[in-house]
Amino acid sequence: MKKLSSTKIFIVAISLFVIFILFISGCANSEQNTVSSILNNQTIDPPSLEEQSNSCEERWDCTSSDEKAFLTGECDWINQTKCAFGCRDGDCEKPPSCAEGWGCLNDELRGYRNPDCSWSNKYACDFGCADTLCRLEPLNDTVSGSSEPVQISSTPVENQFFTLEQGQTNQHLIAEETYNVTLYFITEGKIKLDINDDKSSWLVENENYQYQNLNLTIKSIIYSSYSLQQVEYKVNN
Repeated sequence: MKKLSSTKIFIVAISLFVIFILFISGCANSEQNTVSSILNNQTIDPPSLEEQSNSCEERWDCTSSDEKAFLTGECDWINQTKCAFGCRDGDCEKPPSCAEGWGCLNDELRGYRNPDCSWSNKYACDFGCADTLCRLEPLNDTVSGSSEPVQISSTPVENQFFTLEQGQTNQHLIAEETYNVTLYFITEGKIKLDINDDKSSWLVENENYQYQNLNLTIKSIIYSSYSLQQVEYKVNN
């Protein structure tokens, strides 16, 4: 038997090595193709709505007891608004409303109540306040056994205030003379009076006006284009 030369042996070894490399490479490609095929055929669920984006129902809501804000579709709070009277059910509470006019704040004070329930033109009554007016006599003084205070609007009493609306007339008896006082004209900050058919000049708050034996002091002028137009005055003895 003839022995193979070293050259032939080398060539055979190289051929076997190449065949082995090709075999290994083929197996790797086959495995990679199998994995790719499995991945391509796999079903992937779509992302949920929460995963897609943060979305909110647009609305106004209370962010605190005294503040409201608007929630956008992107869940951002904007347009923060303070609520003076508190926040409820996503909206500011409405301010209280009151009947406008003169009244008693308490047993001692009288004043003018505004539509928003605040008080203005407040002053103290010497004998207390009841039934929207200052008492003219101490509470213990009664008429015919009645416990109600005496109130005679036509008789001038010191520190008593009277009110007039446009066209209204009050009567005052001074030194046995009757004076008919009418609010003739009113505008913002000034008025004119008609006393026994004589017209006064323009009068302003805290101004005195003398007509014969009748002396008046203008206490306050309330003028509103759409509601109350009223003057309050005092008869000086």
